Amino acid sequence: MQGTVGCRAVPRAALARSATLNAVRLTVRPFQDADALQLTEWLDSLAPAEDVYTAASLVHQRRMLPVRRRPLWLVAVLDGERVGLGREEPQIFGARPGQRRTWVGVRPDLRRRGIGSRLWQHIEAHTQAEGGLALRSWATSDAPEGERFLLARGFARVRRELQSYVDPTSVDADQLERSKAEAKERGFAVSTLREVLPRMEPALRRLFLTADRHVPDHTAPRPVAASTFRHVILRNPLLDQGSSTVVLHSSEPVALCWLKGDLGLGRYAVEFTGTAEKWRGQGLATLAKRSALHLAARAGVRWVGTANDDDNAPMLAVNRKLGHRSLADLVVYEREVAEPSG
Repeated sequence: MQGTVGCRAVPRAALARSATLNAVRLTVRPFQDADALQLTEWLDSLAPAEDVYTAASLVHQRRMLPVRRRPLWLVAVLDGERVGLGREEPQIFGARPGQRRTWVGVRPDLRRRGIGSRLWQHIEAHTQAEGGLALRSWATSDAPEGERFLLARGFARVRRELQSYVDPTSVDADQLERSKAEAKERGFAVSTLREVLPRMEPALRRLFLTADRHVPDHTAPRPVAASTFRHVILRNPLLDQGSSTVVLHSSEPVALCWLKGDLGLGRYAVEFTGTAEKWRGQGLATLAKRSALHLAARAGVRWVGTANDDDNAPMLAVNRKLGHRSLADLVVYEREVAEPSG
């Protein structure tokens, strides 16, 4: 995926390309729900391993953002076709005060024609107007044009996430049953999210958020309200409650692995895997993830992607144990936001 930000002098060649596009009616306007279907025709090929783009998920991602925090989504339209998307929005999970995130993508066959720069100009101005202090973006290591775009606009690399995928049919069902039996002897049981959510939503939210705080770079996040968590995570139309798992000890959720995806696309992703701090080191994340992958395989899923910080050794060890295969790295970039001149 290609990211965004920072105002530099525009080369003459870029100006010429931009002028050409203007001549054939390039416009930039706010995103509308009706744009989602055409955008996903080319956006899905740019998605990180941990994300899945469908028309429904794009609409959800836009509507889930708190209006009071002034998100901005823009679409570049060229002769009636949606050819670019620019996002500037609050960072909800793992965010420092004043931190926002951004991403700019252009349909691959129309890159290097000034479309991304047009989108970026609006995004940068919006971030400054909203008083943002820092911007975060990302690009994959197999798409050097994304990094060039970001570095040219003042971004710097801050961390690397290791992307990988697994075919869930590779999960050893016999090993899973042995693991469940051993866990049962120790007082643990595996359930699906669908089964426990109606009676355990507050406890599940606490587990998700506290486990997320122990992910690298999420050491001092902004608080997340219950309503925000419900709207962003639980109401995601791609969240598969039947394949997402929760490990219980008595009536307490202690580990989880939640999956999201679209069977029509043949693509799933890990929403989050985590274990409560006092229960770590007992193989519960492996049990939750192995169980979730097995359920996904039974539903017909054949590809599940994920991304983990390169220093998250416990989760990377779980992935290796479950047979994940490497993909291009996801590189995260940040930059401070300059105050508007004048």
